[in-house]
Amino acid sequence: SPSEYRELRLQDEIDASEKRLLGYFFGETWRNIPEKAREHLVNADQIWFANARGGAIDAVLNDLQVAAETMCYYFIWEPLRRAAGSEELRWFSERDDELSKSYRYPTLSDYTWVCKEESFKAFVQSLELDKDEPDFLTTFLGSALDFLRSRRNIYQHDPKIRLRREDVEGCVKLFLGIGRAGVLPRLAEIGPKLAGK
Repeated sequence: SPSEYRELRLQDEIDASEKRLLGYFFGETWRNIPEKAREHLVNADQIWFANARGGAIDAVLNDLQVAAETMCYYFIWEPLRRAAGSEELRWFSERDDELSKSYRYPTLSDYTWVCKEESFKAFVQSLELDKDEPDFLTTFLGSALDFLRSRRNIYQHDPKIRLRREDVEGCVKLFLGIGRAGVLPRLAEIGPKLAGK
């Protein structure tokens, strides 16, 4: 039936996206990524590759945001929450309590803030990480998250702006890793070390 055909075609597209993400960007680290983040990465991939046929490309930024926030929650926020209790992490506990009391979850801004905190740097230094991994977490990651947040906010809140493919391309290349190491593949590699997995 037509509906069964559409379902099969959609599943084929999802499988192709997942295969592309696994083969080109994430490899074995794909299994480290929370399911919600994987779903949004698949969405971003589908929109990115289907955009040649038309459609709103700005949804890619939304999907990258949700994937990044989900990964940061499990790989940064949760480990800090488990380590909280010391005076050095009081700044984190206060923000976590503030969000919890208002039934909110951390956003890109919160993760950018965490990455810049000196005691987060100390926390990261206390872990058994490879040589360049602390620098990724405390310098590069925060800058990349801030870049995505600012790009997404500009386009989402200004009703006159319509995105073109080239407007989104920088974020896609940076976060997936086209022509460079990708932010999210790198986080999928390092994150489990923070989470103790």
